[in-house]
Amino acid sequence: MVDQAMRDQALYREVQTAQGYAPMPRLYLMREIYVADSDARAHAEARPYLLQYWELWNRYTQFTRGGKLPDSYDFWRRQAPMLHAMSFEEIVANDMVILGNAETVANAILRLSSQLDLMGLAMIFKLGTMPYDMVERSMRAFGEEVVPRIRCVLDSDAAANRGAGAPTLRTA
Repeated sequence: MVDQAMRDQALYREVQTAQGYAPMPRLYLMREIYVADSDARAHAEARPYLLQYWELWNRYTQFTRGGKLPDSYDFWRRQAPMLHAMSFEEIVANDMVILGNAETVANAILRLSSQLDLMGLAMIFKLGTMPYDMVERSMRAFGEEVVPRIRCVLDSDAAANRGAGAPTLRTA
């Protein structure tokens, strides 16, 4: 959830500063994405696949209750039951997934970008057993309709990373 990511971000900055480094983005966020021509259609089409995919948290919850998660999974031991208990509406409302038309998806990404100092956003377009044609249609809409709306963030992040000495992708 965004509030947890904000706490993680604050910790990363604190550690960097304590070690004498200027704070730099270190937070990667992963979100499931589905783009359709309307919010209602995106929700209706993605819902069954997302809920199937989200069932993963039930398996973690079962392991948690059975005491079968190793100590190194303490974070997931606490998170899994909470994530599994969330309704579809809560998952969407908490920006745990990003579903909607191009404008809604772009606005959600821009909102997350303004709330968090992200180093990267990893996007998952295949939810559970979602058919390939749905995945492809969503990815195409993302590339054609969402990316132009978030280009300003992508360009400013790339410029900031180049200024920080990060490697850049060059094309021939």
